[in-house]
Amino acid sequence: GIGAAVVLDGVLRRGASGGTGEIGFLPVPGTAGLPSATGCDGGFHSLAGSAAIAELARAHGLVDPAAAPGEPAAAALVREAVRAEPGTPAARFLDALADRLVLGAASVVAVLDPGCLVLGGEVGRAGGDRLATLVATRLAAMSPLPTEVRAGALGGAAVLRGALLMARDGVQDDLFAPTDR
Repeated sequence: GIGAAVVLDGVLRRGASGGTGEIGFLPVPGTAGLPSATGCDGGFHSLAGSAAIAELARAHGLVDPAAAPGEPAAAALVREAVRAEPGTPAARFLDALADRLVLGAASVVAVLDPGCLVLGGEVGRAGGDRLATLVATRLAAMSPLPTEVRAGALGGAAVLRGALLMARDGVQDDLFAPTDR
């Protein structure tokens, strides 16, 4: 799925119901419908989720390359496209992917003005600096808010690492919170 972590003033923000960052549900142009409260089909997920990326690659004539163990096919496709020469079908696929990613990025930037946007997960890591630069260029053309775009380094481990850090912080708060005596 597609998600986002919102870190403001150095603090992870979870929102009133804990759902901050559910951008897969974000309604965006270019989808066949609208997401619902129970499914994100028709939302940003329909443009930038793993299956949508693989479909976009196939539309550009790319076939699934050999993925590393545990690597999603979408990440392997992006990794291969990053290595491609400009003007090739693989490079055009990467451009089309950046066109899709910027729709979600611009929405997040317009609401939060984060200053820095990290393309995380396996696809963000596979796209590296090249995909980050493509998204940054498009974002600069769409938004008046200056925003640095970086490639994430953690891949799929980002969610697990974030969950572990939140659990650790919760335990520390419980153990070391001042008591009323």
